[in-house]
Amino acid sequence: MSPANKQEERFATLLLRAIDRIAFLQDKKRELVREQLGQDIGRTSSTIDFWIYRKRLPARVEDLERLVRQIAALGGWKDEEDCLLFLQNARHPAPDALLQQVFAQSLVSSAHSIENAQPSPKSMPPFVVGNPVQNPTQFFGRERERRRIFKALQGPDKQNI
Repeated sequence: MSPANKQEERFATLLLRAIDRIAFLQDKKRELVREQLGQDIGRTSSTIDFWIYRKRLPARVEDLERLVRQIAALGGWKDEEDCLLFLQNARHPAPDALLQQVFAQSLVSSAHSIENAQPSPKSMPPFVVGNPVQNPTQFFGRERERRRIFKALQGPDKQNI
């Protein structure tokens, strides 16, 4: 496999991973997320499918940049490194510059949305009933808590966690 084909395959894998993350966060099906992304960037979901399943890169840099910004707005990137890897595999001409723009913009918009959407402590319910985590990959970003749980479970004495 040529290096160019490896980049296109990695691009498709990272795009699908971002879509999966968005689907998980929004509790939606992948198909709906692909449709939403397509509409948000002025394309169709079949264009997104073409990029993923045919392992093709967007022909226009503008489409790639809109896609990256929209994925960031929807919380699809695990971190900046994840986005940078995506941009590099997509052969973006200036990945570092776009990365700084995207993450500076997403930090401002997320801070604004949290400030406006956060309920007061008195209105928050004491316990929220929901579906338990079924798959360990859904439990990400809490390494310290996970280590504490597994340490407690492996000990000789049973403990409440």
